[in-house]
Amino acid sequence: MPRTSVLAGLVVLALALGAAPTARATSILATSVEELAKLSDVVVQGVVVDSAHVLDAQGDPWTRHTLAVSASWREAVQPTVELWQRGGPLPDGSVIVIPGDLRLRVGDEIVAFVDRLPDGRLVSTSFGWSVFEVGADGRLTRHQDDLGLFVRGERGLRPARPDEITPPASLTELAARLHDVVGGAR
Repeated sequence: MPRTSVLAGLVVLALALGAAPTARATSILATSVEELAKLSDVVVQGVVVDSAHVLDAQGDPWTRHTLAVSASWREAVQPTVELWQRGGPLPDGSVIVIPGDLRLRVGDEIVAFVDRLPDGRLVSTSFGWSVFEVGADGRLTRHQDDLGLFVRGERGLRPARPDEITPPASLTELAARLHDVVGGAR
């Protein structure tokens, strides 16, 4: 048997046995704040006051984050809203995690671009890309470590270059950019 056939067979065996690492990223279109605002049903600013893991009627795990709302754009919302994300612990002790999804903790101040599901639940428009954490100084950060970011190119989608992504640096800048697209905060 030729040496290359043996090597190819070993590679296939290694892949079949799981020796190759699993990719841990979610690929998304790197949309601007303005595009996210147009795609979202509502944009909310608030503080995470509670997080809980729940199973839906089908037994699927969800994490429910409760936000005390300080501002909203596109539509007025209640003083508190629930932001849902797929994943969480299962009864058997295993955990479902979606790479690139939200990473929220009680006490975090955030601005979230969200969609309304048919049952009324609010979910992020585009995984963790849809959420900015607001620092004490008003500066914004976005958790995008597990996201593969793409932009539209001449021949379809291609990986985004850092200079093509211009997120707002501060809450003041974000509010101004949102005002230009959807009007002032409510």
